[in-house]
Amino acid sequence: MDMPLFIDYEASSLHEGSYPIEVGVALADGTTRCWLIRPQIQWTDWDPVSAGVHNIPRDQLYAEGMSACAVAAELNQQFARKTLYCDGYPYDNYWQQRLFDAAGFCAAFELRSVLTLLDEGQRHRWKTVRNHIAASEGVKLHRADNDARLLQQTWSRLQVG
Repeated sequence: MDMPLFIDYEASSLHEGSYPIEVGVALADGTTRCWLIRPQIQWTDWDPVSAGVHNIPRDQLYAEGMSACAVAAELNQQFARKTLYCDGYPYDNYWQQRLFDAAGFCAAFELRSVLTLLDEGQRHRWKTVRNHIAASEGVKLHRADNDARLLQQTWSRLQVG
């Protein structure tokens, strides 16, 4: 099987009304892409607990983030007619929909749960393998590009073991 593409979103919170603040993708060649997303004027949700997890200051999003439209357009341009896999499908799907709703157009790619790539034994071992890779490689979690790469590495490790 060819190397799947993996995607991860970081968000303002885990509550209703949350919105994406960062999206990262792990490409088939092992490189990553990452975009900070500038909050829309109507996006007011901000949870200090979530901010303490991802460590992305809201001021940084305004200073360095791209508009929802620009990020969505780049995602569509790069991934049109492809499938990208995530590990938190209900949340990631919600945040992706918020991003594309703000952009005013639909995603040109499909989002699926990484679980659809795994057999029962791989699903059972997923968390253990993921945690081992994160700890042994000192992965800085809850940054979208790092988390997408970790998904890719975990999937790869499960394919050989």
